[in-house]
Amino acid sequence: MERRWIKVTEELADKYALILKDYKAGAFTIEELAGFLAAQPPAELARGLGMQSNTNFLLNRYEEVLAGMVAHAPVTETFLASLQTLDAHIYEGINTKTAAEMQKAVFQAVVGDLNESQFRDLISTETLTPKQMNAQVNDTIRTFQRSVQTEQAQTGPENLQWIWSGPLDDRTSDDCVMMIAEGPMTYAEWQASQWSWALQSGTHFNCRHQLEAFVQQEQIGEVKRAQSVEEGAVKL
Repeated sequence: MERRWIKVTEELADKYALILKDYKAGAFTIEELAGFLAAQPPAELARGLGMQSNTNFLLNRYEEVLAGMVAHAPVTETFLASLQTLDAHIYEGINTKTAAEMQKAVFQAVVGDLNESQFRDLISTETLTPKQMNAQVNDTIRTFQRSVQTEQAQTGPENLQWIWSGPLDDRTSDDCVMMIAEGPMTYAEWQASQWSWALQSGTHFNCRHQLEAFVQQEQIGEVKRAQSVEEGAVKL
């Protein structure tokens, strides 16, 4: 995703750098520049530069995620389509916001008499960096997984137990360690616990953990390890 974001934002920056160069060469007045920028809807500009490919990339990843998940209860197509549509709207908004921020940066560069290098530096501070965009995508995908798992837990057998599952390492938050240490519980028990707020959103941005159906005893190993961490007997 980082390479994809670099490509589309660089193309947009190049476009505006040329506009800035033309302005400095006296091709048009500041009033004409303002009118030109105002006449370009950021959403159309983003689509014209292929920024929609970012959204398509995300939706393709969703298909891969769903293909790799184990089904424990039916999840309706309507539910999945709603999640995908809402997330697509978010990314279309990010694309539009990025285009609008670059438009504004052109005007700031004119008012501040910035050269092209300074203009590009300004853009880098105003828009999402490739790493930030990648982190945003990862968080969205993980939230999508948690939403699907939570829907399965809600609609599945009432006696089916679930554990909070994911990596248990030095990056694992204290909240996730405590959730893993809770061990197997039914969805109703998770909902009644102090952790109900985290089942879909995770415990923090880019949380790597989610509910997982407890279907084999081998899964209890991470639970016991998390309990040992809580007790201070083991360090991550």
